[in-house]
Amino acid sequence: MIAHLFGGAALPQPNQWWLAVYDEDPTDALTNTTPTPVTSLLQILNWTLSNNEVSNTNIIQFEPVPVGETWTVSHFALFDASSGGNPLYHGAFRTAKVLQEGDILFIAAGQLVIREL
Repeated sequence: MIAHLFGGAALPQPNQWWLAVYDEDPTDALTNTTPTPVTSLLQILNWTLSNNEVSNTNIIQFEPVPVGETWTVSHFALFDASSGGNPLYHGAFRTAKVLQEGDILFIAAGQLVIREL
């Protein structure tokens, strides 16, 4: 963002946003291939913008955890394409969750907040 805001580079606004969840911090070295997300990417269709933050407008709901699997979900990343594309943001959830088979990970509207300081 600094390069965009201070004239170094123009950045086009993405027209798609895809969420991946992880069992560890994907770090600033994040790419569309490492580390492997816990689930496949899920498209987020609507955001609410207010000052220096955005939040999800609708519920985000993943498919149920497959039979025989357990997921620990602690981090997330946003990308600009369903194949991963460019990483846009990443961070930790306030609380890590352990999901057992059949559990459904959902994030209530307004609860995925991305804030720039």
